[in-house]
Amino acid sequence: MMTISLSDGLLIAQAVILFIGLGFTALSVWNTKRDNRRMATVDLILRQRENKTLNDAVYIITGLVKGNDFPSLHQYLDKEKHPNERKAILDLLNYREFVAVGINIGIIDEEIYKRSYYNIILRDWKWMRQTVESIRNSEKGHPTNFQDFEKLVKRWQKRPLKKDI
Repeated sequence: MMTISLSDGLLIAQAVILFIGLGFTALSVWNTKRDNRRMATVDLILRQRENKTLNDAVYIITGLVKGNDFPSLHQYLDKEKHPNERKAILDLLNYREFVAVGINIGIIDEEIYKRSYYNIILRDWKWMRQTVESIRNSEKGHPTNFQDFEKLVKRWQKRPLKKDI
């Protein structure tokens, strides 16, 4: 039988207390990070609702797609002929891509944003999918244009928002 001296017992107790303290510290940091991400998401949502550029873009695009289920708005990307429409299309796409990147890399809380904007994100992709494909296939386009927006939509389509009630 092995006996532990008092000093060895104290060292073991200190090590256990240290590891427990480190565990609580790590848990606290993780919770703080999650809470900060959630608060930042709520702040983004509140600011988005007051974003005049984004709201103007949605208004213009709504007028362009009215009555058309699967529009291609690529004809409005001509700077000379349709400067306002082009700006609205790019403003909306760039904003949706910005948010999608934030969600996809974990800076924006996906659950909160999805619960707030699920239908709007899917609607905007429905409106803009063909336009994005046109942009990607254009002379200056790249296959990665708006890929995070598309990735987010596909993920949400696979796992739709569920009714809570």
